[in-house]
Amino acid sequence: MKFFHLADLHLGRTLHKYSLIEDQKYFLDFVIKQTDQHNPDAIVIAGDIYDRAIPSAEATQLFDYFLTELSKRECSTMIISGNHDSATRLSYAGNFFREFNIHLATEPKEQVETIVLNLDQAYYFYLLPFFKPVNIKNLYPETEIDTYQQALEQIISGIDLSLPGKHILIAHQFFINQSGEAIMSDSEQLSVGGLDRIQAELVKDFDYVALGHLHQPHHVQYENVRYSGSPLVYSASELARPKFLSMIEMNSEPGFKLHKIPFEPLHPVYLIEGKFAALINQARENPSEAYIYINLSDYEPIPDLAIRFKRFYPRLLEVRTPYFKRSADSFNALSAAPNELSIGQLFALFHKEETGRIISDSDQIIIQELEEKVN
Repeated sequence: MKFFHLADLHLGRTLHKYSLIEDQKYFLDFVIKQTDQHNPDAIVIAGDIYDRAIPSAEATQLFDYFLTELSKRECSTMIISGNHDSATRLSYAGNFFREFNIHLATEPKEQVETIVLNLDQAYYFYLLPFFKPVNIKNLYPETEIDTYQQALEQIISGIDLSLPGKHILIAHQFFINQSGEAIMSDSEQLSVGGLDRIQAELVKDFDYVALGHLHQPHHVQYENVRYSGSPLVYSASELARPKFLSMIEMNSEPGFKLHKIPFEPLHPVYLIEGKFAALINQARENPSEAYIYINLSDYEPIPDLAIRFKRFYPRLLEVRTPYFKRSADSFNALSAAPNELSIGQLFALFHKEETGRIISDSDQIIIQELEEKVN
């Protein structure tokens, strides 16, 4: 039995104000082609179909196109809602979709919605949409449920893992390892104080746990508890791990096999670093349609950076310089500075705090001359 594990499509998302709808369609077309090539028995989408609760017309039309194409294939499609999705809107025409072997789960229930594929053996897919503790508390008002961990404990207590066959959980939550760690990126929404965290140990007895929510592909403590990751790069922090389409293969033997199907995006995302002179020459010689982040190492002010690079990189995302790198919890030297310091001395402190470097002698002379004119 084979199935594709997808999540976090975020249809309709923008990247630094650039629409990604064309890039997202390119990925969905890739999934359709891989479906024709590998003939999976199921396609699992673990939440965050859309980027917003009220998706754009372009986003809904794209998802309609994708589902229409999947309905023509001999496979089951199983979809749960994520924290970005509107459960009500995503569930629209759910009963109609079932006629085409497309199953949508958008609201948690006392009995987790279960799809059984009877192939060489029974394969149980448990569709658990994104939930908050209050959603589960409403289902079990007599049970103490204050945390996400308690909520999931209550939900899976009703699943019988002793039934012969393989058991696959589909969920969209924030799972952590025993040390409380997780691989996160800048493009995810997490709860303040880590209240949404769930220990991966709670679901380790499933044969496979198909997760959505975190955008970098990885397993959490156990090989069978896996995030597929988002199909596209949605922030610079995701560049370290390559994206791929996950195909899971399992049979009556213990365990499973993960096939990483390489995916080359329509417009890749790159981070380039170095001195301005070298990078602008590189851009002039090799212009690109890719999405580009630039980290400059020049400390000298350079005018019109974005305009100059955008001539060669029309999808330029951001140009970062060594200036203004102070972290939110850094020591504010100015607040502790003695009152008797001169403007020049205060500026020198400010410069060091903001850039991490001591102001140059030439710049210090300019500040002193300005101070003399003011006085």
